[in-house]
Amino acid sequence: MSSLSNRNPLDTLFNVFKTVPPALTSGLALFMVILFFASVAFPTMNESLALNSRLLTNFELNRLTWYPMLHLNLLHLGLNLWAFVPLLSSFELSNGTVRTGVVLNVLATLTGLAYALIGLVFFPDASVLGSSAWVFSFMGYFTYLEQSAMPTTSITGNFKIPTWTKPFIVLIVTAIILPGSSFLGHLLGLVFGFLLAMGKLKFMVEPPGKVILWIEKRIDFLIKLIQQKFYYVKEADAIEIRKGESQSIPLHAVGPSGSGAGAASRPAAATASASPKKSGNPFQGQGNVLGNTDSN
Repeated sequence: MSSLSNRNPLDTLFNVFKTVPPALTSGLALFMVILFFASVAFPTMNESLALNSRLLTNFELNRLTWYPMLHLNLLHLGLNLWAFVPLLSSFELSNGTVRTGVVLNVLATLTGLAYALIGLVFFPDASVLGSSAWVFSFMGYFTYLEQSAMPTTSITGNFKIPTWTKPFIVLIVTAIILPGSSFLGHLLGLVFGFLLAMGKLKFMVEPPGKVILWIEKRIDFLIKLIQQKFYYVKEADAIEIRKGESQSIPLHAVGPSGSGAGAASRPAAATASASPKKSGNPFQGQGNVLGNTDSN
């Protein structure tokens, strides 16, 4: 038997994350960190890729891809990762790595388009960024699943609240604690998370399982390389997990303990404070973080 002292410390570290976070969650978190330091080195990057009304007026669709992965400062990045990683891990473990990537893109696109349309009318100069909209989307998703099994949640003693209200409470508390954060962006993310769990987005996020299986078969060599360090959730494994769950919903979730829909991860969301107008601000206009504006 080999002793612990003979093992590569880096391999031991990766083994800790064998199940959580899985491949896409780990890769996305690392990519966000890299993007943050790149934005420090190239200050104009955030301005050119953040979400704003120019998405529509100038047809800059690349903003839809990048805005949820960019962050204003280290605190903004750290808090969002703290909230986002466990939620995305739970989702990926039961829905598969490829399908999770599709869902992330759909949520970012729908939230971004809705925000840009509203912003075009009410705050055309505001630029926003951050993964907190994703956080609220998955909070809404997991809450809907939890609601199916537990309609009410006990707060203290005999005081109970409807389970579906929990993310809205977090939404309001976040807006109070971080007044420069994006109430609208968070709200839109939350709404699309509920719609995802209700099956309203199924036609957008449910690629045929046979297609995913075919793709994964063709790139099996690459998947094996990934699996040397990270847990890649194959579609075949995700199908078996979904078969074992009792929820009759379009996409399914297993919490970190494998306990099903009620085991949603940390119900928290985070954004950094708004940056000041004009001077020192990488954005033109109000420059909120996935942003609320004075008019909201």
